[in-house]
Amino acid sequence: MLTGEKVISPFQGEVLKILCEPSAWIDQWETLLLIKTESGIEEVIMEHYGRVEQIWVSEGDYILPGMVLAQIRCKKEEEIE
Repeated sequence: MLTGEKVISPFQGEVLKILCEPSAWIDQWETLLLIKTESGIEEVIMEHYGRVEQIWVSEGDYILPGMVLAQIRCKKEEEIE
């Protein structure tokens, strides 16, 4: 069973690079986005295995902490093994 999860921005800055596409399967701890902040380039990392349903930002967008960046359909941990 897949459950929905929003990817929330922990950073303020510019979306430098989107490393996944809608409908792509992503692994746990895989980098979804690169964000250019005042202190350097930060990674937005996926905490679960799942499928990208929607990406709500584009490269070049300015984002703030708390913004929804993407929607992921995650597999429950017991289903992965």
